[in-house]
Amino acid sequence: MRTALQRMHEAHVGAIVVVDAVARPSGIFTERDLLSAMPDVQLDSPIAEVMVREPLSLPAHTPSYEAALLMMEHRIRHLLVTEEERLLGVVSERDLFSLQRLGLGELTMEIRLARDIDTLAALAGRVRRLTRTLVEEGVAAERLTLFVSVLNDRISERIIDLVRKRHAFDRIGWCWLAFGSEGRLEQTFATDQDNGLLFVAHDGSPAASVRQSLLPFAREVNEALDACGFPLCKGNVMASNPELCLSFDEWQAKLTGWLENSEPKALLDAAIVFDFRAVSGDSRLAADLRQWFLGVTGKRANFLRLLPRPRCRPGRRWHASRTSSPRMRPARPERST
Repeated sequence: MRTALQRMHEAHVGAIVVVDAVARPSGIFTERDLLSAMPDVQLDSPIAEVMVREPLSLPAHTPSYEAALLMMEHRIRHLLVTEEERLLGVVSERDLFSLQRLGLGELTMEIRLARDIDTLAALAGRVRRLTRTLVEEGVAAERLTLFVSVLNDRISERIIDLVRKRHAFDRIGWCWLAFGSEGRLEQTFATDQDNGLLFVAHDGSPAASVRQSLLPFAREVNEALDACGFPLCKGNVMASNPELCLSFDEWQAKLTGWLENSEPKALLDAAIVFDFRAVSGDSRLAADLRQWFLGVTGKRANFLRLLPRPRCRPGRRWHASRTSSPRMRPARPERST
């Protein structure tokens, strides 16, 4: 590793790639990897002990904006460029952002360091302006929506971090969930909120009492997202809705209820929520719920057959049920999400 660091210093680079006899990459070593490994490794240790194996790579003909998007999505600073699996070079975060003249590196860093909601609101405006620039450059719709979603994720994560510091709830595992277009990473210029909360009480507290602890936090996050240009959902598909701030067991019951209901209204609401994805908090909770859900969904052939073609009037509102178990009721149509 000492030799690798010496060569990096001489070449004024922040990374070095390890290749095999035919120039196929087997790992990448960066200054950040060294800092992360210290003090558990010594400078005379083999570089294989600290390098990142199977590093991400793209072929040389890939558009530069796709490389920038991949680096943002995986939060890495270096990306390998290959041809027929052989290394051609390395492109860095600085190289790409300078080439694109889009200020992505500065923007993502400012989001990460933002200290208040007003600053994040201004940064969200810059994201929307940047998106319009990408449209003018002819970026494909699929890539564009993924690009917007990744940046909006960063803003949402920072909002949740800031709000979380103002709320005291201990011994609770929680995960902020994204639904609908946000859950599918398909956000566009004007996207309202579709989100929920999944929680587990580590001390065995009743779900109802935990929910009361989390709802003020969820409400403040929803309001902060609104201030940053993500409008409140008129259908109330938001984490501040008690019907969407649920324990693990309650989410299982709700999802199971939709699987067993073939009415168009239930199918429409299921199609929105079933695209859930973890945005912040303990992502393992969402992963466990997803694993359970995929297992039970495969056994509902009738539901899978009906899901692609729900017939329902646009718009839906979520209401708290007067019964002990949460359920949905139709209300006056407003607009779809």
